Amino acid sequence: MAEDSATPSLSLQQIFSFTDTSSSSDPDFQGLNIVNAPNGIGTLTATLLDEATGLGGDTTGSVQWSYSVANAEVQYLAAGETRVMEYRIEVIDLDGNEVPLVS
Repeated sequence: MAEDSATPSLSLQQIFSFTDTSSSSDPDFQGLNIVNAPNGIGTLTATLLDEATGLGGDTTGSVQWSYSVANAEVQYLAAGETRVMEYRIEVIDLDGNEVPLVS
């Protein structure tokens, strides 16, 4: 994501997959948990696109995440300067366990 003074907000989105090898024949999805970056700026959201239901051997699901930040919040960065923030999205199964992410 690159800062641009002509853009009021900056955004990025991607999709990642997860595999729930403990899925049985019943849906095994409880929810998504977003762990915000310490001193982070902007907003991270996540949406479940495909649940690993376990039906017919379906153990792979996918989540789309989106991040946006107001351009004004990153105007302090000099040319070539970066800011790294680490957010975490957890996929939680019905047992309360975090499901490993594929990508």
